[in-house]
This record gives sequence, C-alpha cells and structure tokens, in this order.
Amino acid sequence: MYRGSSGLLQKNHLIHRGAVDILFSNENQKLKCNSKNDVVRGNIPDILNLKTKLADHYRNIYFTKGEGKPKPISTTDTLLSKILLGTLGCVPAFDRYFIDGLKEVKIQNKVFDDASLNELFDFVEENRTEIKDAQKLILTKINKFYPIMKILDMYFWQIGYDKELMQKQEKEISDEDS
Repeated sequence: MYRGSSGLLQKNHLIHRGAVDILFSNENQKLKCNSKNDVVRGNIPDILNLKTKLADHYRNIYFTKGEGKPKPISTTDTLLSKILLGTLGCVPAFDRYFIDGLKEVKIQNKVFDDASLNELFDFVEENRTEIKDAQKLILTKINKFYPIMKILDMYFWQIGYDKELMQKQEKEISDEDS
C-alpha cells in the first residue's frame, strides 16, 4: 500500500499517532461500522470532515528523499479512503480497481467527495437487498460482519480487476494472432 512517492516509506510508524488520535476520538467513533451501527447518508459531512482532519495531519509531516527539498506527505484519496476503510469501515477504498469498477457500472463521480459518496448511497439504496444478502452470506461463511462500504469496496474492486484481466487476455489473443 505504501508507495515511495507518498513519503510514507521515508518515515516510521510513529507518524500515525496523530491519525490514530483523530480516528479514535469520541467525535469520530460514531462512524465506526459494526453489526449494530453501519454508515448512512447522513454521515457524509462527518466522513468528509474526518477526511480533511486526516489530510491536514499527514500534510504537516514532511519527508526528504535523497538530496531533495522537504515535501509534505501526499494525501491522496486512495491513502485517506484506505485508512478509513481499514479503521472504521465507513467508506470504500478509492483505489485503481475500485475506480475502474465504478466506470464499468457507469457511476459518474469517481473521486472521494460529497458527490461520489451520495452516488454510492444511491447505489446502496437501489441494491439494498443484494448488499444485505452478501453481508449475511459472509457472516454465515466466516463469522465476520462486513459493513456496507466494505461490500461496495469488494464489489467494485472485483469488477475493475476482472476488467483488467479480460483486457490482458484479449491483448494476449490479439498478439498471438499477429
């Protein structure tokens, strides 16, 4: 997950202390998803506020690579959404495969913002039965509760990953025919 360009590889685990304090503050614990509390559309302002606080925390940490000038940690949507998915389960991870999956399903907004979260909640409302069925199946099979946004993350990620696999296979076939 860490990429050299973000600056995280140049630091140790202690840079995350402030982020942990932010994530586990009383104010943000209401976003922690579990079988009794899952994220809802009304949480979007709180999610975006938390995203901003985390971004501010990491942007205030500087790193130097080689002989270069100090630069702030790069706070990408991918980094911030992965932190929130892994700790609170309140958003999907806006990574490459997830975004490719959104494109395949014709979801318009592909950046981690108010519009994309609202569009994801529209998707949840349109597919609530299937999402609940997936949650029940996972709970039955591995005895773990997966929040709605984790289900969306896996669903769209798989679509994006499958798309890339298919493109690679088509290219191999095309190369063989040449």
